[in-house]
Amino acid sequence: MVDEFSLPLPDAAVDRILLIHALEMSDDPEGLLREVWRVLAPSGRMMAVIPNRRGVWTRTDTTPFGHGRPYSRSQITQLLRQTWFTPTAWARRCSCRRSGAAGSCAPPWPGSASAPRCRMPFAGVHIVEATKQVYRAIPAHRERTRLIPALQPVLVAVVPCNGTRIRRNL
Repeated sequence: MVDEFSLPLPDAAVDRILLIHALEMSDDPEGLLREVWRVLAPSGRMMAVIPNRRGVWTRTDTTPFGHGRPYSRSQITQLLRQTWFTPTAWARRCSCRRSGAAGSCAPPWPGSASAPRCRMPFAGVHIVEATKQVYRAIPAHRERTRLIPALQPVLVAVVPCNGTRIRRNL
């Protein structure tokens, strides 16, 4: 129950941060992640649970994922890298239970027979773990600069048609 852009913590005070339903509801997700980066200790870890853009539950208003802004995996990766986080682990999970003839979409316990169905691309949420990058990575290759040689003027003898020599500076 605090302002998401000014957490009441000093810099580098927390080792682990858990964000659930935070990024999709934030007006400025980049600002939120920069604030999380500020309070996270060097090499600290953040875990975020974010609705999957392709998930079935983002299309209905009766679920928590039907509100806010869902993300695809590439959008999450881009957002994390823009805010100096390095994604280290990913998981996709179903997040609701359905009753009826089709049964449950979420496994009743880890490792059950219905668990592989939740790893499909239409799962309800992305669970991503990211670490704080204290130093920016150095690019793998340098940009090459084109060297344009500076030409020095040279005196050249020019012989006109009448046979007299004239010097010109080129």
